[in-house]
Amino acid sequence: MFSKTIIYNTMRKVFIKLLAIGLIGCIPTNIFANDTLTCQEAKAFFDNNKNDTIQIIDVRTPEEFAENHLFSAVNINYFDKNFDQLLGKLNKKSRYIIYCKNGGRSALTLAKMHSMGFQNVKHIKGGIEEWKRLGYKLE
Repeated sequence: MFSKTIIYNTMRKVFIKLLAIGLIGCIPTNIFANDTLTCQEAKAFFDNNKNDTIQIIDVRTPEEFAENHLFSAVNINYFDKNFDQLLGKLNKKSRYIIYCKNGGRSALTLAKMHSMGFQNVKHIKGGIEEWKRLGYKLE
């Protein structure tokens, strides 16, 4: 059977991640207002800047990413134990658009990337669920 320590540590990690996701609703919406795109704004940007060098990052799980994702997106799993290190390997001077399922994980990632020194990061409000609701194309 599992030891009490293993069960405790696992439950603690799950609780902390759920708490972090739940607290996103407590972040004032104007903190990163200039770094938030609606799905309509993101689609217009993609349509008008096809040759632009911007990296699209999907912070959902690999299983969610495999179901569908935005064109040319790369997957960096928010729940990966090495998430911070994976973000740290990115070029801080590059431009990024991040998204997740509903906007919670990407908003947390946006704040994290800002704290790490990234200057050119935006996230898509409403995430891929809003993107799908609007009938926009996915891969």
